[in-house]
Amino acid sequence: GIDMLELSEPTPVNARLIELIRQPRVIDVVSEAQRSGQTLDGELDRNDGNTVLRLRAYPLATDQGAASRPPMLLILTDETRLRQLENARRDFTANVSHDLKTPLAAIKAYTETLLMGAMDDPDAKERFIQRINEQASRLDDLIRDLLQLTKIQSLPERISLSRLSLSEIVRTTIEEHQQIAAKRQVEVVNSVRGDDLKVMAEYDALRTIRGNLLSNAIRYSKPGGRVEIQTKRGNGFVDVSVIDNGIGIPETDLERIFERFYRV
Repeated sequence: GIDMLELSEPTPVNARLIELIRQPRVIDVVSEAQRSGQTLDGELDRNDGNTVLRLRAYPLATDQGAASRPPMLLILTDETRLRQLENARRDFTANVSHDLKTPLAAIKAYTETLLMGAMDDPDAKERFIQRINEQASRLDDLIRDLLQLTKIQSLPERISLSRLSLSEIVRTTIEEHQQIAAKRQVEVVNSVRGDDLKVMAEYDALRTIRGNLLSNAIRYSKPGGRVEIQTKRGNGFVDVSVIDNGIGIPETDLERIFERFYRV
């Protein structure tokens, strides 16, 4: 409590609450709970601007009669983490909604253009159909990502492992992203050596991790950039690195990049 409310130490005994706690919100909640005899709660913001505290004031039953003010039990909980998760979930939902609407809007626009007469122009027809196919593939990728997220969250503590060729997974992943890398003028270098490189892993999970890392590395690299996949063996394990010279991740975000819904 001393730490949460940033009280001075040592705390005086039998001090008045208003002298002990310099937060008007605390005084208001306690006073109203004493007056009404009802349990009340309120939210507190600390001076650092990042910590969210929840204060609950419980009037305690006594034998002193209704005329006296009841003693109070104050419970403080740090809800900063819950608030961060809620904000991240809300942002994630908004981002997903936007990401799903964008290809749908494009597909609708291209389709309407074809129906309005572009079907009669062979060159325009082929171009618009190609665009529809690209946006449908993008939509399919987004839905696959959401399904993968659901699958990961429902996995048992121990997943089923099998013997896989890491070299083959890396090669396939690079091929899947080669077109967008070329479009962004980013060179992807496969420095994984040896087709005999086998690992115990879960296929879909490993491929998703590789794909996500490579996709992000390409996406956040500037034209002329370089992305390299390397491996390093030791003590029965293989470290796989996806290295780029892009914008990087701010140091303040590094601790949170594996949180659900969180986006840098």
